[in-house]
Amino acid sequence: MNAPLPKPRALLREHWPWLAGAAIAALFELARPYALQQLTEAFQQRLAVPDPAAAVSLPMFLSLPLSVILVWLPQPLCRRQGAGTSFLICLAGLALPLLISAVCLLAGIGYAPFAAAVGLWIAISLHFARQLRETQYKLLRAQRHAETTLNAIADGVLNVSPDFVLRGMNPVAMALVGAGHGRIGQHVGVALGMPGKTIRELEEIIRQCVDQGRTVRAPQPMAIGKHQMRATTGPIFSKEGRVEEVVLALSDVSDSVAEQDKLYYDATHDALTGLPNRALLMKRITEAVSQAMQNDGIAALLFVDIDHFNRINDSFGHYIGDAILIEVAHRLQNVLGQPECVARWGGDEYVVLVEAAASRDAVTDIAQQIIAAINAAMNINGVSLRINCSVGISLAPADSINIDELLAMADAAMARSKSNGDGGYRFFSHAMSRGSAIDIESALRQALQKNEFDLYFQPQISLATGRLVGMEALLRWSRPGRGLVPPDHFIPVAEEIGLIIDIGVWTLHRVAQQLKRWKEAGLPLVPVAVNVSARQCLDHRITKVIADALRYAGIDASLIKIELTEAAAMNNVEHLASLLRGLHGLGVRISVDDFGTAYSSLSFLKRFPISQLKIDHSFVHDIAIDPDDAAIVSGTIALARGLGIEVVAEGVETVEQLNFLGARGCDIAQGFYFSQPLTEADARAVLQQGLAHEWFTQPATATPMR
Repeated sequence: MNAPLPKPRALLREHWPWLAGAAIAALFELARPYALQQLTEAFQQRLAVPDPAAAVSLPMFLSLPLSVILVWLPQPLCRRQGAGTSFLICLAGLALPLLISAVCLLAGIGYAPFAAAVGLWIAISLHFARQLRETQYKLLRAQRHAETTLNAIADGVLNVSPDFVLRGMNPVAMALVGAGHGRIGQHVGVALGMPGKTIRELEEIIRQCVDQGRTVRAPQPMAIGKHQMRATTGPIFSKEGRVEEVVLALSDVSDSVAEQDKLYYDATHDALTGLPNRALLMKRITEAVSQAMQNDGIAALLFVDIDHFNRINDSFGHYIGDAILIEVAHRLQNVLGQPECVARWGGDEYVVLVEAAASRDAVTDIAQQIIAAINAAMNINGVSLRINCSVGISLAPADSINIDELLAMADAAMARSKSNGDGGYRFFSHAMSRGSAIDIESALRQALQKNEFDLYFQPQISLATGRLVGMEALLRWSRPGRGLVPPDHFIPVAEEIGLIIDIGVWTLHRVAQQLKRWKEAGLPLVPVAVNVSARQCLDHRITKVIADALRYAGIDASLIKIELTEAAAMNNVEHLASLLRGLHGLGVRISVDDFGTAYSSLSFLKRFPISQLKIDHSFVHDIAIDPDDAAIVSGTIALARGLGIEVVAEGVETVEQLNFLGARGCDIAQGFYFSQPLTEADARAVLQQGLAHEWFTQPATATPMR
């Protein structure tokens, strides 16, 4: 369908400047004033026409439409052009009548261009006058629109000079400031009533905005009065390109911050008592132990357990039991005077952290206060009760600096106190270790059945390429009510009672099945090292166990690497030879773990199919500062390279250790410098990055073995 023709009124409104110019040109052509005739003759003389009178004048019926056309001609050319292009077209249009007149005179035809020139000048003047008026209207409309938008938005918007002086603000900002325009001219931070620290943070993001000429957002919300505001700065540039003003936008995120604070609180506090939970407690214990070591002080952990709490639940119900737990929490907080240093561990157990104890006697005094506070009579919903508690105490750094060990020690001391039945307190002593081992032995026998074991995976990184080339599977025991039990607490017990054989079988099958799942997911695979204990090495079934694990999972034998400790390898050399030959026949690689910690004969490296040596972390730890450790590590690497055996360094935590190992040709490294042990889900995410992912910029100068 054809588009409808525009209405005459619309045409007149759009083209009236040009229509007016054309009309004036036509009137001049019709009038032919004497003055114009004189100007025409003078123009002809300027062009040196020999006899102007001899030139034939262009008839009216031709000159009039020609003048009108010349006036109208720029109109369609200017319609969709910018102001600059339109101006150039209009200048060319003004020159065109004179050019045509000159051409006509040279041809002996007289054409007076002044009617067209005057009409064009008037049309162009009216055209640009209209454009100027329309532009002014658009600017005014845009300004009003911007002001309306600025006043309608929920954010406070302030105009600030580069030297932090407040120049203007919208109504929302005025409400924040509280004194309206009376604050203009003040320092923006002072006008907003900010404290000194927050003013400095605000000045920093304004300074960055001015210096960098870009939008800058504050990393954290800022407190302004009762509000939490997200501050964003944006530059306004002068015509010279300098930042002459900064727009400061303040978004009220109080609700969002409150919600985040609530989520954090819920994640780090016990729902019943409101005390910190295990996650927050572990963080605070870590900080307290670190401070104690730096300041040569004492940090104490008190494990508090309510005696016979099950009887209370059975006799009075869980409602009364919960009320007692809440009351105990309040009493512990009152004793400490620091609510954040008391945590609920689980059930009827609490942990109290004494961050900077003056002495052992001071810890004793706190323990006695706790017992007295809890033993005091309680009135719970009309029920009068007295309860006792048992307290176990461990000290850092005297007993240990390992958090899990400190908790286990305090727990063992509490158990000893409870077993004595006196409702008192006990400090941990190493004489309690055997009792703890008996407790671990009992729990270990159920751990496999209850699926309490789990595997973590620590990446192994090539020092030649900086890429992932393997992982080590590490066994972890999550004991109900106790959390993660350190491996050195339960592995020796498992070895002693023979349970390590069954745990080893579980570990091998679990690793194989995990590799199968990764393979089915299409992930790139790397060999996974599995530790085999001395007890397992003496078990003739181990080769069959490994073969079964590989067969059931349907994976290649090269993906499993067996790690034997140096001490285990030397227990029974003849049996070891048979074992290694069997594993080698399967295609499984052998690694000697903790190399250098036992007094073994180096001949076994040559006699047996060893593919890898692992340097113990005790040697790696001080290689950058201890000449003896540096010499041992350097010699081990040189020995292994000479025998064509790959070298892995354990416990790499610093770039200095990494550079030392790389410079001496160590092949592979693992440790906290690259990654802590990862859960199965996190290990999967690492494999999803691909084997081309570089974990560090390769610093080595020697060439590691391949």
